Amino acid sequence: MKIKDPKQVTFLDDKLTKPFKPDNQKAWLLIEPIYHKMIYDIAGERWIFKDKGTEYCLNELLGETISKYFELPTVHPQIAFLNDYSDDSLGVLIKIFFQSDHTYFYIDNFPHVSIQFYHHNLENLNFLSTYYNDTLDDDIPLTLENIEKLKNSLKKMIVRDYFANQQDRSIENFMFQEKDGYVSLAPLYDHEFSFGDYPYGNSFFNLALFDPRVRKIIKDDDDFKKLIIRGMALNIPRFISQVEDEHHIILDSNEKERITKTLKRQKHKVTTCQKDLGI
Repeated sequence: MKIKDPKQVTFLDDKLTKPFKPDNQKAWLLIEPIYHKMIYDIAGERWIFKDKGTEYCLNELLGETISKYFELPTVHPQIAFLNDYSDDSLGVLIKIFFQSDHTYFYIDNFPHVSIQFYHHNLENLNFLSTYYNDTLDDDIPLTLENIEKLKNSLKKMIVRDYFANQQDRSIENFMFQEKDGYVSLAPLYDHEFSFGDYPYGNSFFNLALFDPRVRKIIKDDDDFKKLIIRGMALNIPRFISQVEDEHHIILDSNEKERITKTLKRQKHKVTTCQKDLGI
């Protein structure tokens, strides 16, 4: 990955701030144990810096672009350097998205969802009728409209993760937000383990097409089928060009090959079981 003009991206230097007081302390406690050493202050805003190298940096950029393709909320990673303009110092900055008037929580705050990594976890979509508010010590019912929109967002995330071969959608790697009684999917984040030749991963919701139970769920669900068809229509060269244009980078042939192979492989898996999926 070549950056067109390194001087146009952020150079962190001594911008590290520690400690700081987040606007939403309760939300911050959800991720603070992981990220507290990587917080930077840039123009009065708080950002997380992830410096795991070129490949992981690119995966974060790709993650935003494919999330947009599936019309999902997502963080906006920005390229940055930590100590010098070298691959070893390359990483991404991700703005902390917590808002003070929102409540944030993980999927285990839905009381009927089973937190187990089984292939048929798609069935957990049927149990998002209430969530647990520990302030009130009670289960809060959701409206039918809210439930359907929430399910639709999660289906988009599931299909998006399938085509990106996202391997790390653990229960801490996607979040919900609530305001005035309405629950929605928070911006997606943490895409570093994706777009690679990975086996079946540890995603909480996994589109495991080799599982007959998963294939039946998809076949009986028009929304799932439409989303998979949308994924199959993803134009790979255009997708790569979009990433390059949005982030002012130039990918080398090996990087383009990795992305292309991932998307073609995931599409091929769909093709081999189209009849069972009803598409």
